[in-house]
Amino acid sequence: MHAAPKVASVWLFKPLADSLARLIAHLRTRTEFDAVFAGGVVGKTPHFVLHYVLHKTQGSEAQAAADKSITVGAVLPKRWAKRAVTRNTLKRQIYAVSESLASRLVPGCYIVRLRSEFSRKEFTSATSDALKHAARSELHTLLGTRLVTAVFAVARSLAI
Repeated sequence: MHAAPKVASVWLFKPLADSLARLIAHLRTRTEFDAVFAGGVVGKTPHFVLHYVLHKTQGSEAQAAADKSITVGAVLPKRWAKRAVTRNTLKRQIYAVSESLASRLVPGCYIVRLRSEFSRKEFTSATSDALKHAARSELHTLLGTRLVTAVFAVARSLAI
């Protein structure tokens, strides 16, 4: 009798796994969100606010690796985005833009919070391409060139 073929080695996919390790993690618990909110506001756009805090170092190797990571959370209150479809669309845009700008972001924890409503008259559909484009352009401004320097300044001042 012949044995079943062996499954491909996991080691073949190690380079792929290492490249995926750089992906951005998501904030999950209330205590994580509270800690980042306590860090303060780093920047604002007409619809979004960016909160940032550095990771705390504990000294262990696992914690040191986590300190070099980027963690992002999204807060989209029902007050400003009534429909769940709109909230989910905006969350996807937040995570997609943060992934695309990951190489330019300072390691730490970020929260992008919706602070005002996108006009329902201007964006009639909850998932329109116009809404996605408007959100993406604002998020690029928020997380991109203008505020990366502000975050670097905050990180430098806290590290000294």
